[in-house]
Amino acid sequence: MRTLRIVTVLLWIAVGCKDDQTRKLSSLADQACACPDRACALKVQTELAALLGDMTEPPKSNATRFAALLSKASACIDGALQGGH
Repeated sequence: MRTLRIVTVLLWIAVGCKDDQTRKLSSLADQACACPDRACALKVQTELAALLGDMTEPPKSNATRFAALLSKASACIDGALQGGH
């Protein structure tokens, strides 16, 4: 799973993302970091996968911020799935 996240980050660093997508990712990252348990983390992970799956040819304007938010969300999800942040 971590390899998939790294590949996703590298892909989106290369192609960037739209502002609306960045806002959605920011919201998901905040939700992930607020997750108190595994069920919550799995729900956010599913929403994150859907967001990434819906993306097509985004512009490069927010690539760095997007990568940072994706990393934050992934770390928080991993922490919740392992039983704590």
